Amino acid sequence: MTGHDQAMIQFKTLTTKKASLEKEISDLEQVLVANNTNMTDSLIDQEGFPRSDIDVYTVRNTRSKIIHLSNDHANILKEIEICLIEIHAHAKEAGPGSFPTLETKPFALVDGVAPDSPASIAGLQRGDLVVKFGNHCTGSKSPSQTFALLPSVVQGHVGIETPVVVHRNQTALVFQLTPKAWAGKGVLGCHLVPC
Repeated sequence: MTGHDQAMIQFKTLTTKKASLEKEISDLEQVLVANNTNMTDSLIDQEGFPRSDIDVYTVRNTRSKIIHLSNDHANILKEIEICLIEIHAHAKEAGPGSFPTLETKPFALVDGVAPDSPASIAGLQRGDLVVKFGNHCTGSKSPSQTFALLPSVVQGHVGIETPVVVHRNQTALVFQLTPKAWAGKGVLGCHLVPC
Protein backbone atom coordinates (compact mmCIF):
# COMPACT_ATOMS: atom_id res chain seq x y z
CA MET A 1 0.00 0.00 0.00
CA THR A 2 1.40 3.39 -1.00
CA GLY A 3 1.71 6.41 1.27
CA HIS A 4 -1.04 8.06 -0.79
CA ASP A 5 -3.38 5.09 -0.22
CA GLN A 6 -2.69 5.14 3.52
CA ALA A 7 -3.34 8.88 3.66
CA MET A 8 -6.63 8.42 1.78
CA ILE A 9 -7.75 5.70 4.24
CA GLN A 10 -6.85 7.96 7.15
CA PHE A 11 -8.72 10.84 5.50
CA LYS A 12 -11.88 8.72 5.11
CA THR A 13 -11.65 7.61 8.75
CA LEU A 14 -11.26 11.20 9.94
CA THR A 15 -14.14 12.52 7.83
CA THR A 16 -16.40 9.75 9.17
CA LYS A 17 -15.43 10.73 12.73
CA LYS A 18 -16.05 14.40 11.86
CA ALA A 19 -19.57 13.64 10.60
CA SER A 20 -20.30 11.54 13.70
CA LEU A 21 -19.17 14.35 16.01
CA GLU A 22 -21.27 16.90 14.11
CA LYS A 23 -24.32 14.64 14.51
CA GLU A 24 -23.69 14.26 18.26
CA ILE A 25 -23.27 18.02 18.70
CA SER A 26 -26.43 18.69 16.70
CA ASP A 27 -28.42 16.21 18.82
CA LEU A 28 -27.14 17.80 22.05
CA GLU A 29 -28.01 21.28 20.78
CA GLN A 30 -31.59 20.05 20.35
CA VAL A 31 -31.60 19.12 24.05
CA LEU A 32 -30.77 22.75 24.86
CA VAL A 33 -33.48 23.97 22.49
CA ALA A 34 -35.99 21.67 24.21
CA ASN A 35 -35.01 23.36 27.50
CA ASN A 36 -35.51 26.86 26.01
CA THR A 37 -31.85 27.73 26.42
CA ASN A 38 -28.51 27.71 24.62
CA MET A 39 -24.78 27.64 25.44
CA THR A 40 -24.71 31.13 26.97
CA ASP A 41 -28.04 31.78 28.74
CA SER A 42 -27.81 32.22 32.51
CA LEU A 43 -28.97 29.26 34.59
CA ILE A 44 -29.98 31.42 37.55
CA ASP A 45 -32.88 33.84 37.87
CA GLN A 46 -32.75 37.52 38.85
CA GLU A 47 -32.79 36.56 42.52
CA GLY A 48 -29.79 34.29 42.17
CA PHE A 49 -31.66 30.98 42.37
CA PRO A 50 -31.51 28.16 39.80
CA ARG A 51 -34.07 28.76 37.08
CA SER A 52 -37.27 26.80 37.66
CA ASP A 53 -38.25 26.71 33.98
CA ILE A 54 -35.37 24.44 32.92
CA ASP A 55 -33.67 21.23 34.04
CA VAL A 56 -30.46 22.90 35.25
CA TYR A 57 -28.56 19.60 35.73
CA THR A 58 -29.39 18.40 32.20
CA VAL A 59 -28.46 21.77 30.67
CA ARG A 60 -25.11 21.92 32.51
CA ASN A 61 -24.32 18.34 31.57
CA THR A 62 -25.30 18.93 27.94
CA ARG A 63 -23.24 22.12 27.69
CA SER A 64 -20.22 20.28 29.09
CA LYS A 65 -20.62 17.51 26.51
CA ILE A 66 -20.97 20.03 23.66
CA ILE A 67 -17.77 21.83 24.74
CA HIS A 68 -15.90 18.52 24.94
CA LEU A 69 -17.17 17.37 21.53
CA SER A 70 -16.48 20.78 19.96
CA ASN A 71 -12.86 20.51 21.10
CA ASP A 72 -12.66 17.03 19.58
CA HIS A 73 -14.21 18.41 16.38
CA ALA A 74 -11.59 21.19 16.17
CA ASN A 75 -8.82 18.61 16.61
CA ILE A 76 -10.31 16.40 13.89
CA LEU A 77 -10.41 19.38 11.50
CA LYS A 78 -6.70 20.00 12.15
CA GLU A 79 -5.93 16.32 11.48
CA ILE A 80 -7.96 16.43 8.25
CA GLU A 81 -6.03 19.50 7.11
CA ILE A 82 -2.71 17.74 7.77
CA CYS A 83 -3.98 14.65 5.96
CA LEU A 84 -5.01 16.67 2.91
CA ILE A 85 -1.56 18.27 2.76
CA GLU A 86 -0.01 14.79 2.90
CA ILE A 87 -2.31 13.50 0.12
CA HIS A 88 -1.40 16.51 -2.00
CA ALA A 89 2.34 15.93 -1.37
CA HIS A 90 2.11 12.24 -2.35
CA ALA A 91 0.24 13.14 -5.53
CA LYS A 92 2.89 15.70 -6.49
CA GLU A 93 5.62 13.07 -5.98
CA ALA A 94 3.80 10.78 -8.41
CA GLY A 95 4.64 13.19 -11.21
CA PRO A 96 2.89 15.54 -13.67
CA GLY A 97 -0.61 14.63 -14.71
CA SER A 98 -1.29 12.48 -11.64
CA PHE A 99 -2.99 15.28 -9.76
CA PRO A 100 -5.44 17.94 -10.92
CA THR A 101 -4.26 21.49 -11.37
CA LEU A 102 -5.94 24.85 -11.04
CA GLU A 103 -6.11 25.18 -14.82
CA THR A 104 -9.35 23.19 -15.10
CA LYS A 105 -12.43 25.41 -15.19
CA PRO A 106 -14.96 24.89 -12.37
CA PHE A 107 -18.62 24.37 -13.33
CA ALA A 108 -20.32 24.23 -9.92
CA LEU A 109 -20.06 25.94 -6.55
CA VAL A 110 -20.82 24.03 -3.34
CA ASP A 111 -23.27 26.44 -1.71
CA GLY A 112 -23.97 24.28 1.34
CA VAL A 113 -23.23 20.84 2.82
CA ALA A 114 -25.64 19.00 5.13
CA PRO A 115 -24.14 17.33 8.23
CA ASP A 116 -23.80 13.53 8.03
CA SER A 117 -24.48 13.56 4.28
CA PRO A 118 -22.45 11.71 1.62
CA ALA A 119 -20.87 15.06 0.61
CA SER A 120 -19.94 15.86 4.23
CA ILE A 121 -18.48 12.40 4.83
CA ALA A 122 -16.40 12.75 1.66
CA GLY A 123 -14.99 16.07 2.93
CA LEU A 124 -16.67 18.63 0.67
CA GLN A 125 -17.14 22.09 2.16
CA ARG A 126 -19.19 25.16 1.35
CA GLY A 127 -17.24 27.35 -1.08
CA ASP A 128 -15.57 24.45 -2.92
CA LEU A 129 -15.52 24.87 -6.70
CA VAL A 130 -16.25 21.59 -8.49
CA VAL A 131 -14.10 21.04 -11.59
CA LYS A 132 -14.63 17.31 -12.13
CA PHE A 133 -17.14 14.68 -11.06
CA GLY A 134 -15.87 11.27 -12.08
CA ASN A 135 -14.91 11.89 -15.71
CA HIS A 136 -17.43 14.73 -16.08
CA CYS A 137 -15.70 18.09 -16.53
CA THR A 138 -16.06 21.24 -18.61
CA GLY A 139 -13.76 20.20 -21.48
CA SER A 140 -15.10 21.64 -24.74
CA LYS A 141 -18.46 22.53 -23.16
CA SER A 142 -19.23 25.73 -21.27
CA PRO A 143 -19.45 25.59 -17.44
CA SER A 144 -23.25 26.14 -17.66
CA GLN A 145 -23.67 23.26 -20.14
CA THR A 146 -21.53 21.03 -17.91
CA PHE A 147 -23.57 21.96 -14.84
CA ALA A 148 -26.84 21.23 -16.66
CA LEU A 149 -25.71 17.65 -17.31
CA LEU A 150 -24.52 17.04 -13.72
CA PRO A 151 -27.81 15.64 -12.26
CA SER A 152 -27.88 12.79 -14.79
CA VAL A 153 -24.16 12.15 -14.26
CA VAL A 154 -24.68 11.96 -10.48
CA GLN A 155 -27.58 9.51 -10.91
CA GLY A 156 -25.30 7.31 -12.99
CA HIS A 157 -22.84 7.14 -10.08
CA VAL A 158 -25.28 6.24 -7.26
CA GLY A 159 -23.63 3.65 -5.02
CA ILE A 160 -20.27 4.09 -6.76
CA GLU A 161 -17.26 5.69 -5.08
CA THR A 162 -16.49 8.60 -7.38
CA PRO A 163 -13.50 10.96 -7.42
CA VAL A 164 -14.55 14.60 -7.19
CA VAL A 165 -12.01 17.31 -7.93
CA VAL A 166 -12.49 20.72 -6.35
CA HIS A 167 -10.62 23.99 -6.03
CA ARG A 168 -10.33 25.19 -2.44
CA ASN A 169 -8.21 28.13 -1.32
CA GLN A 170 -6.23 28.11 -4.58
CA THR A 171 -5.52 24.38 -4.20
CA ALA A 172 -6.84 21.48 -6.27
CA LEU A 173 -8.11 18.62 -4.10
CA VAL A 174 -9.58 15.18 -4.80
CA PHE A 175 -12.32 13.61 -2.67
CA GLN A 176 -13.96 10.20 -2.91
CA LEU A 177 -17.74 10.69 -2.89
CA THR A 178 -20.33 7.91 -3.01
CA PRO A 179 -23.76 9.28 -4.00
CA LYS A 180 -26.43 7.33 -2.09
CA ALA A 181 -29.71 7.60 -0.23
CA TRP A 182 -29.31 8.99 3.29
CA ALA A 183 -31.51 10.63 5.95
CA GLY A 184 -31.74 13.91 4.00
CA LYS A 185 -32.74 14.95 0.48
CA GLY A 186 -31.03 13.79 -2.70
CA VAL A 187 -28.04 11.48 -2.97
CA LEU A 188 -25.26 14.02 -2.32
CA GLY A 189 -26.45 16.12 0.61
CA CYS A 190 -24.98 19.33 -0.76
CA HIS A 191 -26.43 22.30 -2.61
CA LEU A 192 -24.70 23.04 -5.91
CA VAL A 193 -25.11 26.17 -8.00
CA PRO A 194 -23.59 26.93 -11.41
CA CYS A 195 -20.41 28.97 -11.54
